Amino acid sequence: ERVIKTDFHLSRCMGERVLVKLYAPIDGQKAIVAQLDAFDDDSITLSADGEQISIPRKSIAKMNIYFEF
Repeated sequence: ERVIKTDFHLSRCMGERVLVKLYAPIDGQKAIVAQLDAFDDDSITLSADGEQISIPRKSIAKMNIYFEF
């Protein structure tokens, strides 16, 4: 459950399901579980239920790999 912070961490987690906790809700959600598809200096791109979600990196409070039990 290591926190994903750096570009190196993000590159290692490409294609993995992640849990993203936000400072403020986006589309009514403060926590999003989705697959990490891409990232750049300003945002990350996730996919969930066939939809692409772009989140500004400054809006992310915490991000971890998501494990289902």
